[in-house]
Amino acid sequence: MKKSYDIMIVGIGGQGTILASNVLGEACLIEGRSVKGAETHGMAQRGGSVESQIRIDGEFGPLIIPGTADLLIAFDLLEAVRYRHYLKERGNDDRQQSDGPPDIRLHLRPAGSDHR
Repeated sequence: MKKSYDIMIVGIGGQGTILASNVLGEACLIEGRSVKGAETHGMAQRGGSVESQIRIDGEFGPLIIPGTADLLIAFDLLEAVRYRHYLKERGNDDRQQSDGPPDIRLHLRPAGSDHR
């Protein structure tokens, strides 16, 4: 049994969050991998929060349980903070974080990380 790789892509309506998840899903299909996805985009037209959940090689449904995502891709720093609780303890790596205000970056550090 393959272990699934769970990805959350979050942002604000109009930033391309759903397009990014569709491109990732198509790439998985080209590779012959199983992919399931779910997205909420009702607020996209109003510039609200948009999220896509993608499960690669997952055995069950498309929804990711908070605290289990392997990767969080955020197109907006505040959305990254809002959805940080979906990451597992060792999910993401702070080398992947963009520059931003130090108070926001502090909330994005991997759990158990001592450096800023």
